[in-house]
Amino acid sequence: MFTDEKGLSPVIASIILCSAVIVIGISVWSFTYSASSILQTDYYEELQADIDKIGERFTVEHVAYIDGSLHVWVYNYGNITKYGDIDILVDVSVWKNETCLAYTSEPATVPRGELVEITLPLSPAPSSGSELIVQVRSRRENVEYQTYVIPIT
Repeated sequence: MFTDEKGLSPVIASIILCSAVIVIGISVWSFTYSASSILQTDYYEELQADIDKIGERFTVEHVAYIDGSLHVWVYNYGNITKYGDIDILVDVSVWKNETCLAYTSEPATVPRGELVEITLPLSPAPSSGSELIVQVRSRRENVEYQTYVIPIT
């Protein structure tokens, strides 16, 4: 009665084949789910960084040359909502004829809603009537330019 095994072999082969298909399907689904989760997280973080960049607003309110130093007043009027109202970090540089005359060695912190004075010593002192370009760049790569002419004395 059990000597004829011709009917048992196709059943075992079908079970093994179905098991292999199920295991491969679960593996592909798991990989796809994992990859899409990572892409979704990266996309969200990049989108949030762009939203923060758009919400960051600052302007150069005033520039003055006093006793060999250039004084730059920067006002932060932005509204970054990811972490509430946060400070921005800015780097200030002064240019004359495509030559950098001075720059901040450390970024200046400008709290939201506040006006901050940043002083840059200029050496050598530019001559009267010289046109200077003040560049204020945030850590989110927003840039504000201001042209300033040294008063004629």
